[in-house]
Amino acid sequence: MTPARAQELLEENARLRAELEKANIELRLLREKIDLMLARLFDKKSEAIDPSQLELFDPEGAKKPSAAEPADRAPAAATPAPAKKRATRSPRRGSGGHHRQTLSDRNRAA
Repeated sequence: MTPARAQELLEENARLRAELEKANIELRLLREKIDLMLARLFDKKSEAIDPSQLELFDPEGAKKPSAAEPADRAPAAATPAPAKKRATRSPRRGSGGHHRQTLSDRNRAA
């Protein structure tokens, strides 16, 4: 190996090491940004519920009783609602109630 080639390889090695260090710094910064964004999205503070959001699920239940309404009203009837009868499934379209032919059926017919 000539001294010029050795010098060229040393310079390339130094350049590649500098690029690698730069890439590692950028990678570290990007990971910190991702961690910060995830913390903003999923931290306890971001999981806070606005009381008005509860009205979407139960408009009457989310409202607190006012002073004008008596707080000791009797609760609604404790008897459960009668269970609805489940509908039976109709056959799939196109099946026509026909038996699907399998390989073993084909072998028997042959």
